[in-house]
Amino acid sequence: MTHPRRILLLLYVIAVVQIAWYFPHMPAVLATHYDGAGEPNGWMSRSFALGFHLMLLGVTAAAFIGIPTIIGRVAPRRLNLPNKEFWLAPERRDASILSLKNRMAVLGCAAVVLMMIVTGMNFHANLERPARIPAPAIFGCIGGFLAFMAGWMISFYRRFGRRAAGQRT
Repeated sequence: MTHPRRILLLLYVIAVVQIAWYFPHMPAVLATHYDGAGEPNGWMSRSFALGFHLMLLGVTAAAFIGIPTIIGRVAPRRLNLPNKEFWLAPERRDASILSLKNRMAVLGCAAVVLMMIVTGMNFHANLERPARIPAPAIFGCIGGFLAFMAGWMISFYRRFGRRAAGQRT
C-alpha cells in the first residue's frame, strides 16, 4: 500500500476517534446546520447525528478507498481518463493506475481533513450556549478546500492530459 493511502486510512481512524471523543459530551439535540452568519437553523438528535457522521465517513471511504481499489481491475474502456489509450498501454498501465490511486488518496485526505475540521467546529459550537459557528472560519475552510481542488485538478491534467514528451499521437 502506498503512503497516501496509509495516511488516508490513518485519517479515517482519527476521524472516528474524534467522533467517539466528542459524542458523549454532546447535548441530546445538536445544532447541525448553520446559516451564513453562523447561527443554527437545523438540528438532529445525538443518535441520528452520530449515524449521519459515520455514514458520511463510510461513503467517503467507499469513494476514496473502495473505488481506487477496483480501478486496476476495470476494463480500460470503462475508465474516464484523458489519453487513456496512451496511459493505459501495457508498458504504462501499472504506473498510471498507481498514480490514479495515489491521487485519489490525496484527494480523500483533503476531504477527510475538511470533514474533521467542520465536524470539530460543529462539536465545539454545540458545547457552547447558544450554539454558533464562526462563519468566516467555515468559509475559510471551504475556500481552502476549493483552492486545493483547483490545484489537484491542475496536477491531474498535467499528469494525464498530455502524452509524455517524445511520444507520438
